[in-house]
Amino acid sequence: MGSQWPGMGAELMNIPIFSAAIQRCQKALEPKGIDIMQIITSTDPDIFNNILNAFLGIAAIQIGLTDVMYALGLVPDNIIGHSVGELGCAYADSCLTAEEMILAAYSRGQASIETKLIKGSMAAIGMGYKKILPLCPPEVDVACHNGPDSSTISGPADVTAHFVAELSAKGIFAKTVPSANIAYHSRYIAAAGSNLLQMLKKVIKNPRLRSERWVSTSVPQEDWNNAAAKYCSPEYQTNNLLNPVLFEETSRLIPNNAILIEIAPRGLLQAILKRSVSTDCFNISLTKRGHGNVIHLLQTIGKLYIEGCTPDIKALYPKVELPVSAGTPMLSQLVEWMHLQEWYVPKPQSTEIITCAVCEHFISVHDKEHSYLRGNIAQGKTIYPIGGILLLVWDTLCMSMLLPKKKVSVKFSDVHIEVQPILCEEKILRLRVAINKGNGRFEVTNAGSKVASGIIFTTSKNKIGKMDHAVTSMELNKNDVYQLLWKKGYSFSEEFRLIKSANTTLSEAIVEWRDNWVTLIENMLQLNILNQNDNGVPLPAKISDVFLNIFEHEKQIFSKDSSSTLKVIRSEVYDSTECGGVILKGIRFRQIPRISYPTSLLVPSSKDETELIKLKIQTSSCSNTMLLSAEPGNINSIHWAQVFEPSGSEILVKVHYASLTPIDGKKATGAVSHQVNEICYGMDYSGVTESGHRVMGIVHRGACRNYLRAHPDLLWPVPDHWSLEDAATVPLAYAYAFYCLIIKAKLYSGMKILIHEGAGALGQAAISIALAHKCQVFTTVGDVRMKSFLKKLYPELKEQHIGNSRDVTFGDMVLSATNGKGCDVVICNVEPWLKHVSLQCSGALGIVIDTAQIQNQHKFEFRMKNLMKSRSYVIVDFASIFDSANREELKKLQILMSEGICEGYVRPLVRVTYAADEAPRALRLLSKSWHRGHVLLRLTARALPASLRINCTSKCSHLIIFSDEYFGIQLAKRLINRGARMLHICCSKPSWYLQHQTENLKSLGVNVIVSSNNLNDLDDVATVLKKTIAMGPVEGVYVTSFKDMDNKYISNSLEYLDVMSRKFCPSLKYFAVITNSENFGKKMSIFRAKDNLVISRIEVQKPDFCGDTHTEVLLYRRAWDLSLLDAVETGLCSKLPLLIAQINTETSPLYQQLADVADLPLLKEAGDMTTLQDLAAGSDNIKFIKEFLRLKYHVCISEHNVLKLNKQKLREIDFLENNFEHRQGLAVYFSHIAEDELSSDTPIYLLPTLGNANAEKQVDALKSEYLCVVPGIEGHHVRFRGLCERLKLPALVLQPSLNVLHETIEQAAQSYSKILMEKIGVGNNFYLLGCDIGILIAMELAAILERNGFLGTIFCLGTTPEDVKPVMEQQLGAFSTEDQLQLGILKHIFTLLTGEVPSDLDETLDPHSSWNEKIDACIKMMAGRITQTKQYVKALINFVYERILSIKQYESSSLPILKSRVVILRSPGYSSTSSASSYVIEDISAPLCDAAKDVRCAAVINDNLSTEILKEFKTKNLCDIFVINFDTST
Repeated sequence: MGSQWPGMGAELMNIPIFSAAIQRCQKALEPKGIDIMQIITSTDPDIFNNILNAFLGIAAIQIGLTDVMYALGLVPDNIIGHSVGELGCAYADSCLTAEEMILAAYSRGQASIETKLIKGSMAAIGMGYKKILPLCPPEVDVACHNGPDSSTISGPADVTAHFVAELSAKGIFAKTVPSANIAYHSRYIAAAGSNLLQMLKKVIKNPRLRSERWVSTSVPQEDWNNAAAKYCSPEYQTNNLLNPVLFEETSRLIPNNAILIEIAPRGLLQAILKRSVSTDCFNISLTKRGHGNVIHLLQTIGKLYIEGCTPDIKALYPKVELPVSAGTPMLSQLVEWMHLQEWYVPKPQSTEIITCAVCEHFISVHDKEHSYLRGNIAQGKTIYPIGGILLLVWDTLCMSMLLPKKKVSVKFSDVHIEVQPILCEEKILRLRVAINKGNGRFEVTNAGSKVASGIIFTTSKNKIGKMDHAVTSMELNKNDVYQLLWKKGYSFSEEFRLIKSANTTLSEAIVEWRDNWVTLIENMLQLNILNQNDNGVPLPAKISDVFLNIFEHEKQIFSKDSSSTLKVIRSEVYDSTECGGVILKGIRFRQIPRISYPTSLLVPSSKDETELIKLKIQTSSCSNTMLLSAEPGNINSIHWAQVFEPSGSEILVKVHYASLTPIDGKKATGAVSHQVNEICYGMDYSGVTESGHRVMGIVHRGACRNYLRAHPDLLWPVPDHWSLEDAATVPLAYAYAFYCLIIKAKLYSGMKILIHEGAGALGQAAISIALAHKCQVFTTVGDVRMKSFLKKLYPELKEQHIGNSRDVTFGDMVLSATNGKGCDVVICNVEPWLKHVSLQCSGALGIVIDTAQIQNQHKFEFRMKNLMKSRSYVIVDFASIFDSANREELKKLQILMSEGICEGYVRPLVRVTYAADEAPRALRLLSKSWHRGHVLLRLTARALPASLRINCTSKCSHLIIFSDEYFGIQLAKRLINRGARMLHICCSKPSWYLQHQTENLKSLGVNVIVSSNNLNDLDDVATVLKKTIAMGPVEGVYVTSFKDMDNKYISNSLEYLDVMSRKFCPSLKYFAVITNSENFGKKMSIFRAKDNLVISRIEVQKPDFCGDTHTEVLLYRRAWDLSLLDAVETGLCSKLPLLIAQINTETSPLYQQLADVADLPLLKEAGDMTTLQDLAAGSDNIKFIKEFLRLKYHVCISEHNVLKLNKQKLREIDFLENNFEHRQGLAVYFSHIAEDELSSDTPIYLLPTLGNANAEKQVDALKSEYLCVVPGIEGHHVRFRGLCERLKLPALVLQPSLNVLHETIEQAAQSYSKILMEKIGVGNNFYLLGCDIGILIAMELAAILERNGFLGTIFCLGTTPEDVKPVMEQQLGAFSTEDQLQLGILKHIFTLLTGEVPSDLDETLDPHSSWNEKIDACIKMMAGRITQTKQYVKALINFVYERILSIKQYESSSLPILKSRVVILRSPGYSSTSSASSYVIEDISAPLCDAAKDVRCAAVINDNLSTEILKEFKTKNLCDIFVINFDTST
C-alpha cells in the first residue's frame, strides 16, 4: 500500500505485453462492474481515496510488470512480497492466475469496505520495530517490520495521531500514511478476517503449493514448514492481512551481491532496501512516479543488462517478418553515443520532465489565410508583422498543450524583435517557432536567421489594471492617420488600415475589429509609431510585456452597423498601450535609416540642348567643415561637408585635433542607432580660442569640425608642456573616469577596483586615477600585446592582476586575489555573456558601473541574485552630463580634472593620429578595436575639401510654395538645418499634418507662418511676398510642382513670382523651381538666367516603371523624395539655371555591396562556393556584414554563420523573387535523376505535407482523402516535394516502375486505379495532380474512378490536357527523326548524370544501329563517372524513351469527358487551345519546366479542397514535442 498514484498505468499501456495483461484483468472484473483501465490511467487525484481502487490498481500493475519480466526471460531466484505484495508473489510463483490475483485483490478491498471497523490509522516511524515496540501505547500495534530503522504502526486514529505527535516532538521521524481509516495488520482488522476468508475461498478454489522461491513475510521463519504455510491458500492470504509484515526478518536472508527488482507502481521500498541489505547489492525499481515510465522501464532493463542479466529485449516489440519491405525505416538514428567518461554537470532540483515544442510555419501571400499580409509595407518592402510573430508563438503554445488555438490567455515577456522578415511573392517564408515549456522561453527563426525571442506562459487574467483616461474627441480621420504613417515610411493597406479615427495628441484611437489578432496588435503598434521622431523609420525592437486576454477582449468589443470597434489607449505615464484584451507595455523602437537612392544631376550641353552631361558634384576647400555620414552602416559614405560658423554665446574654438570614440566606430558601421538626422562624430577636442588661448574640452556631439562653441564648464586650459595633440586625448577619457569613480562610486583610498579594457582610453584614465588614490587595481585586456603595454605604462600594476577580457578567467583572478571578497568598484564594458562574471566580482556593498549598456544596446538579462551582498548596479551614459539638471556635476568634473592635471595623474594618453581626409580609415580602426588609447583626427589644415551646402541666414526669411506637403516639410527642415529661422509656407489647403509639423518647428524656436492665400494674380503674389518680407529680408523662394499632385494652386503663380520677386526681393540668394514636368517654369528660368538673376530649375525624371505600380511601391516614394532633397541642395549650390535630376534605383549585387562596405575586395573575384572564412574575413568585417544584412535585408544571422556565407548564399538573400529557369527541349520534362535507386522505384511514395508531416506514415494509415500525384516523363517524386509541403491534406506520388515498358496511357491509368482502389482506398472526393504525361494519365484515371462511382478534382500542372501533346511536339521539334530523338535522350541523360556535355557521343554511337546497342555504348562512356548501376541507367533511358513515345501515340481526341472538376495551373505563354469551358484556369508565373516550384500551386490546390478537409486542418496540431529528462536514474 502507498505506492499507488493517479495515472500510474497510462504510459505503460503502450507496451503490448503489459496491455494484454490489463485486458485479462479487465475481463475478469467486468462482472463486478469495475473498469480497471480507468483506475490505472485516470489522473483524478481522488481516484485512490477508495481503498478498493488502491488494491486493484496495485495488483494490476504488478501483474502487467511481472508478465513483462517473464517475457524478457528475467526469471527470479527468489520472490518477496510486502503486505499486499504477497498477492504478486503468488502470481509470480504461478500459484495464482492473473484472474485469480486480481479477484483476490478485489476481495481484500471489498472486505475492508463491507466490514464495520473502528476508525483507524497507520504511520511510518523512523525506528526499527524492536525499538518502537516498548514505546508504543497499549492500543497501538507495530504493523510492518520494514527495516532496522523503519517500521509502520497501526491503531485507533486518535491514539495513533497523539503518539505520532509525541514522537515528532522528540525529534523522531513519524508521519501518518493514507490507509482509508483502516488499521491494517493489527488486532483491529481481525473482524474483516472471516469475511475475507469466505470471499477468497470463492476465488482460490484449488490452493497450490508455494515453491521455495517464494520467501514469506507473513509467517515467521520457524513456522515455514507448517502445512498451512506451504500453500497459497485463502487462509494464507487472510493471515497476511491480519498479522504484521515481517519484511525486516526476511530481508536479512537476501544474499550479498544480489539484484533486487521492485515491482510496484513506484519504488516505495528503495530507501528501505538501501539501508537494509548489503551495500554490494543492486537495487532498482521498474517504475517511477510521473511521466516517462516507459522510458524509465527501458532504461532499467538496460541497467539490468549492465549488471549481468540477459533480457530478451525483442520480446517487447512486434515480431519482424524477414525480409523487410523496402519502406522500412533505418535503425541508424537509434544508435546513441557510448558515454565512457563522466562529467560533473549541474542538476536541477526538480527532475520533472521539461518539454520543448517546435513548429514550422509556412507562409505565402498567395494562401487565402495569409493574403492580407500584403498590406504591411515598410520602406517599400512587405514585411511580416510583429503581431503575426506573436500569434505564431501563441498558436504553437496552444498546440503543445493540446488546446485549440487562441483559446487560452497568455502573457509574453521580454520580447526582442531582431528583424521582421521580408515577404516575397515568389518565395515561401518558413518561420520555425521553438518553445521551452520548462521556462517558457521561445525563439523564432527564419532559415537560420533569428527573428524574435522572449518568454510566453499562460495566464488567467491581466496583471495590470485598466488605465484611467479622460474622454477625448477623435479629430483625425483614417486618411489623416495613414498619411502620417506613410510619411514615416509605412504604406499600410487593406487589413492594416483599421484605425478609423484618433485624437490630435495621438494617444487614443478607434480601431476596427475584424476578428484578427494580428492586425489588432499592428494597429496598436501603429499608434506608437506615430509618436516616434522622424530620424528614420521606427521599427519595434522590444516589448517588455504583452497580455492577450481572450475573456476580457470579448467584453470590450463595441458593435455598430455590422462592424465592431475597439478603443486604443496609449499612456506615456504607464508606458503602456491598451486595446480590448490586449496590453502592450514597454515598447521600444530602433530607428533604421531611410532608403536613399543615388541621384545624378544632368545639365544640357552648350552645343546641343538635347544632349545631357552629368554634373560633377562640386567640392570646395572650405575653412569650416564637419565630418558627417550620409548613410548609416556605410563607412564609405563618410565625408566632410561645408558648415557655417556656429552661433551662440559660448566660447568659439578653432579645433586642431578631434578625438573619435569607440561609439563613433559603431555609429559608422550602423551597429548602434543614431539619434539625430545627420550622423556626426567626436566629443572631445583641443584647439585655440579667439583670444589665442590653447584649450581642450568636451561637446555633446560633433567635435570633428573646424569651429565649435564650447561650454565654459567643459573647457580646460592646456598645460604648457603638453602639445595640442597630447591635450586632445585627455578630456573625455578622464572626465568619464572621474564621473564613474568619484561622482558615482565615491572613490576613496584603499578600494579594490576592477577596470575592464584597461588598454582603452577610458581604461587608461581610470587606472591612472585609481593608482593615484592608492587603490588596488585589477584590469583586463584583449591580448598579450596589450598586457605588455599596460605593464610598461603602469609599473605599479601587478602582472597577476591583469586578466583576459575575452573569457571568464578574469573572475577567478579577482576572487582568488581578494580571497573571495571581490572588488569595491567594477567598471564594466564587456560583452553581455561576460557581464554576470563581472557582477560576481563585486564584493559586499560594491558597485558595478556599466558604461556600455546604453550605447551598445546590449541584450542583457539582469538577475536579482546579482544584488546579493548589497551590491549596486548602475548603467551610466556620459551624455547625460549635458542635461541641465546636472550642472553641479559639470562644475565638479571641471575641478577634478584641474586637480588631476596639477597633481600629474591626469596625463596624455597614447593615440593614433590620422589626417582629416583619412577619417574612414580611422573609423575602421575603431570598429576593429585594434587601437590602444585614442584615435585622433588632425584638423590643422587651413581648408579641407568638402561637399558644398546651402547657407541660410537666421535673420532672413524663406518662402516655400508647394503642392506636396511631405516634400515641402522636408525642404523646410533642410533649410532650418542650414540655418534658416524664418519660414513662410504657402499651400492651398493646410492639413492637420502641416499644422502639427509647423507647431513642432515653432517649438524649436523657428518662426513659421502658414498661409493659403490665392496666387491667381500679381496682387495675390505681392501679398504673400509682403508677409514674407515682414518676417525679414527674403533670402530664398522655393516652388515645387509635381504632375501627380493638385497643381491648380500654383499653376499660374510662377510668372507672377518672377515679376514680384524682382521688385520686392533684391537680395534674393536662392530661387528654386522643383518639378517633374517638362515645361513648367522652363521659359521663366531661361529669362532669369539671361538677366543674371538667381534661378535653379530642377526637373526630376521619375524612374520608368513601365506601368508596374507594385514596383513603384517597392521603390518607396518617400525614399525618392529624400534623394531629391540632396539633388536640390546640390543644384542650388551649382548656380546653374537648368538641371535634370535622375534617380538611380539600380543596386549592385549584394556581394559587391558587402565587398565595399566591409572592405573585402577579394569577395568580388571569389568563386561562388568560396566562403568568407576562406577569404580570412576578420571579426570586424563580420560585424559590418552582420549589421548590413540586418538593416538592408532584414536578415539576422550569427557571426559564426556569417563566416559560412558565399556568393551563392548571398545571391539567395539578394534575390527576393524566384529566378525561374526557362529551359527548352527535354530539360522541360526531365531535370532530375535520383541517386537513391530504391526510392525511385517505390510504387507509392508519401511526401511530407501540412496534412501529413510524417512522410514515413504507412500508406494503409492514410485517410480516404489525399492528393495523388501522377508524375510526368521524369517519373520521380522529387519535383513535387516543394509543392506538397504546404498542402493541407496527405500527398502520395504514384511512381511508375522503370521495368514496365510499352505501356499505353490507358494501361497506366488502369494499373494506377487498381493501386488506389485495392491498396489505398478512394473516398467520395478524390484529388489528382498530373504533370505532362501525368495529366493524360490523371484524366484517364479520373474517368475510371468516376465509372466506379467517385467524383473529385484533377489539377493539371502547366497546360490543359489537350495541349500536352502539341506542347511536347513543339518542345521536341528539333528531333525530327527517331534517331535524333534517341540521340537527344542519351545526350540529355549523359549530361544529367555526369554534369558534362558529351561532345563525341555522336561518333561513338555511329557504328550501332539498334536502340539497345546505343544505350550500352552510352553507358560504357559514363563508366567511372556515375554512382548509379548500369541496370538502373539502362532501365531509366528506356523508360524515358517509352514515355515520350506513349504521348506521341496518344490521341487527344479520345480524352474522356469528366464530371469531376478540372483545374488548370497554367504557365505563362500557353494559352489554351481547348474548347472545354468546364476547365477552371488559374495562372501561375513559373514556366512549364518549373511549374511545380511556383508557390501559387499549393495555394490553388488548398483553395479547391472540400470544406471538411479544411475544417479538420484548422484544428490539426502541427506541433512537434521533445522531452528532456534530468532524472539521474535515467
